[in-house]
Amino acid sequence: MVREITIAILLAVVGCGHKASSGDGGTDAAPGACFASGGCAQGPQCGSTCCGFGEKCVDGACHCATGAACGPGDRCESFGPIMPDGCGSFCCGVTQPCPQ
Repeated sequence: MVREITIAILLAVVGCGHKASSGDGGTDAAPGACFASGGCAQGPQCGSTCCGFGEKCVDGACHCATGAACGPGDRCESFGPIMPDGCGSFCCGVTQPCPQ
């Protein structure tokens, strides 16, 4: 049981490093969409980069809610279930624990 939990935590931490990836072109995802698109694994394509989980692309820049994109090791989550658009409302992971 401890081994499975440790593996799950490691996978979650490793999966949060999203800023180094890039999409397949230079186009932005649909405004307000926070789901993976354009060859991006976790979030929408935003120009030539990929936003992270729960982030959206606004005018060529990734954002978590109305703030900046989350930093390394963080993801854009919400306090309850993720909204139907897939968007989160705050960054968590390294900076603060995620509620889910």
